[in-house]
Amino acid sequence: MDSNWKKFISNYNNQKSYWQVHKRDLDEAEALLMLEIFKKFEGQSWTKNQGNIKKELIKEGLIKPYKDKGQSTSSALVRGLTRVMTRFGLMYWDEATNKIYITPVGYNYLRYADFGRLKQQQLWKFMIYNPNYRGTDFLGCNIVPHAILIKILIDIKENYITKKEFNLFVSRIEKSNEVEKTINSIYEWRKLNQNYQDQIIKRLADIRISARGGSMYTKIYGCSNYTINFLVNDLDYVNQKNEKIFLKKKGNAIKLFEEFSKNFELINFHSKQDWMEFYGDLDRKLTKEEALEYYEKKGFSGVKKYKDEALKIYKSSPNLRRSRNSKEFEENYENEIQMHNWYAKNPEAIERGLKVVPNGFKFNTNTFRVGEIDLLCKDKDGNYVVVEFKKRHNSDKAVGQTMRYVGWVTENLAKEKRTRAIIVSREHREEIEWAAKAIHDKKGRKILELVVTQWNPATKKIKIN
Repeated sequence: MDSNWKKFISNYNNQKSYWQVHKRDLDEAEALLMLEIFKKFEGQSWTKNQGNIKKELIKEGLIKPYKDKGQSTSSALVRGLTRVMTRFGLMYWDEATNKIYITPVGYNYLRYADFGRLKQQQLWKFMIYNPNYRGTDFLGCNIVPHAILIKILIDIKENYITKKEFNLFVSRIEKSNEVEKTINSIYEWRKLNQNYQDQIIKRLADIRISARGGSMYTKIYGCSNYTINFLVNDLDYVNQKNEKIFLKKKGNAIKLFEEFSKNFELINFHSKQDWMEFYGDLDRKLTKEEALEYYEKKGFSGVKKYKDEALKIYKSSPNLRRSRNSKEFEENYENEIQMHNWYAKNPEAIERGLKVVPNGFKFNTNTFRVGEIDLLCKDKDGNYVVVEFKKRHNSDKAVGQTMRYVGWVTENLAKEKRTRAIIVSREHREEIEWAAKAIHDKKGRKILELVVTQWNPATKKIKIN
């Protein structure tokens, strides 16, 4: 056998990552039925309701009862369905709170029931690696697999690949810069006669990756139909038939890929909750602006890797911020971090009598779609005060975000006490001032205050009168 193909076989078996999804397909009718069932238990305990969810799923014929195999088999099937629904971004089981949540994407699907539209929207966001993947085998992957597949089908001759070529070459791509190399490997493969190809596959299939397990090839082969179905089915521009994956409408595929690539940036999400809040959101996309905003917010916790990622994106797209150069961007960003830290130690600079609650700095609500509060305090009367720090300008989005925190604190912490909010910023736009005037509680008391910060980057402090 040629030395290049011997090397290919060796590398194939040594690489642990591949394009994998949970081994369960999902069609339009099933998606709606499952989502309606899970919706009944939204916000409730997953552990306490597994049995009830299982009964509902069995009743609708979505899973089969396994009386002879015990409770655990059916429960495992229920957990498997949650992974399938999560793969599409329709719902999320929050392990921190042990609760089930339907995402905005899920509610949108319940409203419009357009499966093709759902898949197209989510596939251009679905990443490998993302935090829902277990273990370390997939950490080396940093791709949007659907985008990679479409790029290969656009560039390769005759605009198709075989499923065998998908298993051998495409499903092993870990980085987007491997596309050209992969296409060339497919061309070399196609030059081989059938007998030679069969020898390579036999060699791959015979090499066990563990004493008890099969080969890497059989492992990938056993999963690939589910992966291909996820990446290809129910779309109008790509399809599969007779062991081939091909473009149906090349022009549409090119247009979608160009739109995707225009401002594209992968994001290394910190947690499952961060990932699902992004993936389950209708409006958020993998763009440089989204990535910069995410890394900046994470960087306020002081973790260097997030600050480094933010700087890297700024350097590639300096128009996203007002800073004149990288040095100024770093200085401004560091000043923001120091300002947050200073206010956490000196809350009375915001309002007399304000005190930070235990763990109130970067307070983690541990609740899906709520997020992290910059500073949670109590005033002199023991009422809760949500403090949010914003950059130079405030926005309508900031008001909605802050009031979301107020709602969470009111429901989960405040009890009989009132909750209000303060947004601290260098300046406030007029539309935000109008919004603040309009927000009152049931007794007519103002809920939202706007404070213009007097933080001095030069002295790193504020004079408190």
